[in-house]
Amino acid sequence: MVDESFRSCRPSPSGVEPPAIAVASPRSLHWLPPALAIAGMHRSGTSYVASLFDGAGIKLGERQLGVGHGNARGHFEDLDFLELHQRALRSCGFHGDGIVPEGRITFPMGLEARAGEIVAARRAAGLPWGWKDPRTLLFLDFWADQVPEATWLMVFRSPWEVADSLYRRLDEACITDPLLALRAWEHANRILLDFARRRPERCLVRELGQVIADPAGTFAVLRERFGLPLADPPPRFEAELLGGDAAARGAQASIVRALLPEVDALYGELRDVAESRVPLPTPWRATAEPVAAVAAVATWARASRERTIAATAHEQAVGAARTAAECLLAEEQARSAESERLLAEERARTADSERQLAGERARSADSERQLAEERARSADSERQLAEERARSADSERQLAEERARSAESERQLAEERARIADSQRQLAEERARSAESERQLAEERARSAESERQLAEEQALAATVIFAVRAEGQSLLTAEHDAGERRLVAEREAWELELAAARAETAAVQSGLDVNLRLFGERDAEQVATIGRHLAEIESLVAEINRLKQSIEDSAAEPLMPLPKPRTLAKLRREASRVVRQLRDTAGVPPLQKRPTRGSP
Repeated sequence: MVDESFRSCRPSPSGVEPPAIAVASPRSLHWLPPALAIAGMHRSGTSYVASLFDGAGIKLGERQLGVGHGNARGHFEDLDFLELHQRALRSCGFHGDGIVPEGRITFPMGLEARAGEIVAARRAAGLPWGWKDPRTLLFLDFWADQVPEATWLMVFRSPWEVADSLYRRLDEACITDPLLALRAWEHANRILLDFARRRPERCLVRELGQVIADPAGTFAVLRERFGLPLADPPPRFEAELLGGDAAARGAQASIVRALLPEVDALYGELRDVAESRVPLPTPWRATAEPVAAVAAVATWARASRERTIAATAHEQAVGAARTAAECLLAEEQARSAESERLLAEERARTADSERQLAGERARSADSERQLAEERARSADSERQLAEERARSADSERQLAEERARSAESERQLAEERARIADSQRQLAEERARSAESERQLAEERARSAESERQLAEEQALAATVIFAVRAEGQSLLTAEHDAGERRLVAEREAWELELAAARAETAAVQSGLDVNLRLFGERDAEQVATIGRHLAEIESLVAEINRLKQSIEDSAAEPLMPLPKPRTLAKLRREASRVVRQLRDTAGVPPLQKRPTRGSP
């Protein structure tokens, strides 16, 4: 939407400048990456200026508008900003090229979110960034609020050079209305000058000629005054890219001055703000009649258009010739490449043939070597064959001898087998005898074991008797120790009488036995053996009785020593009596008369 209340930056008729609009100082924005906005009317050289910053550390967008008619090195315009501005212009009823002769355009609210997204994406990278688009001039205040950290580089060019460039670019609107180019220049640059005067702390105004003459000086001001981190500008200026007829500049300037003096005055104001010393074209002469000036502008536009058309035709002819030459060159290069390919193939075939020949020669030499080796092996084989035949004859002789020895060995083997059979028979007999001996030995061992067992039983019985006698004597000593010496003496006398009786009886039995043995002489062997066994028992009992006597005698010498128990002695006596009775019965010895005991009648 056009704001008709837009106030021109031209001085008022009274010569008094309009009051400056107060601008609040923005808050500290050091946390945001530096930003640079390049603004200027179409055909004011902003593409060249943007190319300098694009090569000096300012990121001007990932997607940029490419080369085109009038910009052989590229536009360096961020397509995101370009497309957004075109949408904004169309939504307000204007052409998307942004050549607007009058009025102020308000940025559509519906596109503000998209503008915020674009800015946020650039800030997110954390690197110095910026953008360039001539249409930015129509939305300066909006972008100043959206990007408060941005530094503004405002670029302007003389009105006649901008108009001539638009004519040469064959812009249809400007060809139809030649004055449109000058009115659009005036409108755009009044907006530029008004913004620069309201925000001097954020703007640097430069004429294109100033940047071309001293790009390093412009960079230095931006570094020192605005703190932009810039590298040195690259040497990119090419005068022929500006185009136009330098000889006609004086006449073009005269037409503008005569027809639109306010445009010329605005250009002078811009030069004063930029402190520009760029030379002006000469001679200056004004056209007397406005009608003639309008006709001159039309002639100027037509001449520029015709020159552009002629230049375009020339460029097309040159391009066609260049294309034809390039086609011929390409064909020649293709033929040359084909020839080189064929030559390379021929060389490859030749090299392959030489390689095959060398391989064949190597194989031939190898075959001859193998043949010589084979002949040597054949001679060696014949020699080995002769040696093998000699060894075979010797082996046959040795075989005959071995067979004779084998026959002898077989005979000896038969004899040895016979001897072995006889030995085995004898061995079997010996084993039988050995088995019988082993059986008898086992029986003998059994008898010996039985004897040992009986002996063990006898020894156990004797040990039992001895232990019983000792135990009984110890018990009697313990029970009767307090009765005194008198009782001990009486018991000892009783023991002595008993022992004497046992001895007498044993002696009588022994005597009777000796008499019976003499009387009977050669009595039955079994009876003699029984008597011998009874005698052995009697001898054992006599020995035990003697031991008991010794114990009694020892106790008489040592009053404290325990005496044998009476029941043990009685048991021995009963045992002895039994053995004596058996012996008497066996031997036929009469029993002895019983001696009266002490105290009996």
